[in-house]
Amino acid sequence: MRREAGAGALLLVALSVALPDRASAEDPAGAVPISVEVQVAFASNQKAEGHIDPACADLQDRLPMSFSTLKMLTRKRLKLTFGKVGSMRLPTGRQIHVVPISVVRNRLHVHFQMTGLVNTRLQMRSGMPVIVGGESHEGGQLIVMLTPRFSEYLRSRQRLAPSGPEVRPVYQPE
Repeated sequence: MRREAGAGALLLVALSVALPDRASAEDPAGAVPISVEVQVAFASNQKAEGHIDPACADLQDRLPMSFSTLKMLTRKRLKLTFGKVGSMRLPTGRQIHVVPISVVRNRLHVHFQMTGLVNTRLQMRSGMPVIVGGESHEGGQLIVMLTPRFSEYLRSRQRLAPSGPEVRPVYQPE
């Protein structure tokens, strides 16, 4: 019996060496948090002379259309590990859920859900925002911008295993 237990432990060690880039809750590098900043802004063209909030300058430059009013409503930085759900409530009462799934070729794969509106997977690069059109709100619309930061995670992966198989998903939505 001891010999079988030893063989099982040896198999686990062999698998961990053979699959060094697998990110999971048990993986030491998988414990490096991934930061996702969620910014929610209100956008409208109702007033000819609106106001552009200075906090929205980066957002305004990234939008495919211009708005006369653009106001930052809320910001939240989510520190997540793979498979962990980060949530945030929108001013409309809807929830946003963000779940880091994997990193493949320096792109973070995230499951993103805005309850009742959007349920999708996003691929994002560290430091590069992704804009998700929101929902109607008070004569305008909410705009959600997600900015992931995971360069620390990438550096930790390079220290542990500079080459090997790609990271496999660790989260499957219900």
